[in-house]
Amino acid sequence: MGLVLSLISGLALAQVNNENMAAAVHEEGFGAHLGGGGSLASGNLSSVSLQGELAAQHRSNFPARPGDGLPWVRSRGLFSASGSLMSFAGTTFVDRRLVHAGHTQMLSRRLGLEAGVQYQNNLLLLLDARLTAAVATRLVVVHQPRWGLSVGLGALLEHEVRGVDPEGRDARLVTNPRAVGRISWRLGIIEDGLTWTHTLYAEPRLDRWADQLLVDYHTLEAHVNEVVSMTADLQLRYDSQPPAELARLDTRLSWGLRFRWALRPSTEQPHH
Repeated sequence: MGLVLSLISGLALAQVNNENMAAAVHEEGFGAHLGGGGSLASGNLSSVSLQGELAAQHRSNFPARPGDGLPWVRSRGLFSASGSLMSFAGTTFVDRRLVHAGHTQMLSRRLGLEAGVQYQNNLLLLLDARLTAAVATRLVVVHQPRWGLSVGLGALLEHEVRGVDPEGRDARLVTNPRAVGRISWRLGIIEDGLTWTHTLYAEPRLDRWADQLLVDYHTLEAHVNEVVSMTADLQLRYDSQPPAELARLDTRLSWGLRFRWALRPSTEQPHH
């Protein structure tokens, strides 16, 4: 059983990015990370906030073969919950919450299926609640110790509850079908020293292709040693048709420290 606990800059973002955890934890069994840090945001509101995240996974792998550089995942269940605390105009409040649960089942080492559900709210984007359920394929294109690449394509159904802005406009409660595409990569820039992971989600509405939602994540991790690393996370979120008075593009920069350790099963044979 692999167990990984991390203290990281939180990822309380508009779209959960569990690909970052999946790329870092390869051991079978349970793994988890606990995060807390700060962020700078610009777009609809320039702000500084504190945020945190709890994420966990359970993973099984295909049997190892000669020449395998990394274990190949067979199945993986993921769960994450995150939130953000902001102080604005003399008031401190929780402005963002997100809960996600998903499962990956590989049919072969390279091809599999994914499903997930998610809840989020974001007060600054007038988003009282967004519920999504998604299914997608997963294709592993590159699976090497120094770098990896995977893509996904599927569909999701969203139910969105938007609040009323200060002038009483643009309140809405809608249910939309969307396509969802994903591309993720992991690159070891300096061997055992610096890692860059990236995930891009594209979610156009199936009944109105002009309505595009793009969420782009970048994580840079500098490894001080086997346990400690420094992290910086950048999120770009683009909505082609946002509610009135909201900007199309939001950016968020997060930073922090990561502490990781693992408990692996013993290889010793039991004594009789």
